[in-house]
Order: sequence, then C-alpha cells, then structure tokens
Amino acid sequence: MYVSNMCIHTFHTLYMLEYDYICNMPKLKFKIDKEEFEAEGTEEEIISLYDRVRQHIEECKMEAASLSSRFTVRTKEDELARSMPTIEQLIGFILSKPKYEHDIVEVENHFLKKRITSRENETLYRKLSFDLQKARKVIEMQKAGAFEQQATLSKNLKKYIFKPLSRSLTETFQKS
Repeated sequence: MYVSNMCIHTFHTLYMLEYDYICNMPKLKFKIDKEEFEAEGTEEEIISLYDRVRQHIEECKMEAASLSSRFTVRTKEDELARSMPTIEQLIGFILSKPKYEHDIVEVENHFLKKRITSRENETLYRKLSFDLQKARKVIEMQKAGAFEQQATLSKNLKKYIFKPLSRSLTETFQKS
C-alpha cells in the first residue's frame, strides 16, 4: 500500500501523514493542543493509529458540540425565565392599555423582547399564559367587569378587551 503526503486540519489538531522515502517507513505527525507527536511504523500501524486518532478527535468534537448546544439552550431558557414578568407587572401593563386591550404576543414582545411559542418553550409559554389569566381575574375583580375574547386575523391568537359590567350586574356579581 502506498501512502502519500497528506495534511488534515480538524477541530484542534493538525495531522501530517508523510512517507519517508529514505527509510521506506511512513510517519504520522500530529499536534493536540500544544503538544506535538510523531509516530513511525509499518504502513498498517500508521494507518491504524491515524484512524484511531481521527476517530478520537471526531468523538471529542461531537461531545464538545453536544455540551455546547445543551449549555446554549439552558442559557437561553434561563434568560427568558429571568425576564418573565410578575403578575403585578402584567396587571400594570394591561391597565396601561386603552380598554385594557391586550394579547399574549404584545406581552411577550414587551417583557421578553421576542415571541415564544408553546412548541419552542412549552413551560415558559404556559407560565406566561397562566399568569396572564390570573392578572385578568384580578383586574376583573378590581374594576368590576369582564374580559371578552375576540378572534384576530392570526388563527390561534386571542385578543382580550375589558367590558365593564352594568350596575345591576355588578351588584349581582358581588352578592354571589
């Protein structure tokens, strides 16, 4: 088997596989971090060593990518969780709108600065939705009215508009 000169660049290693024409022996030179290694042997030994080192580097790259992606996802989730509004903040936001009109997209954009979906981040989406529901209940009790759902052009998006109850309904509502 003839081994020609080749150079392979990987994640953090430079391999040099060369053939020593004087000694008739292939050499494998490689560098891991700042350490340099050189191996001599038969063609089969060098090729076997080359394959093992390359496989090890690929495994390290995959592990590093896996750890990196897991860390990145957690960091993004943690950032979003930290910027989740409290119920008091939600109440303040809703009360600042005309007719207390709001939808979940407005709330997400205001507090989280991005849109989250139930598919993308189910727990945070559900928490925000549940907290919005609580905030609406508090406002309904404080302002003697009820929120009415209205469909929007977006298929699954609901807009909530506050409707005050009439005096007779308010009295009935407070008695029960």
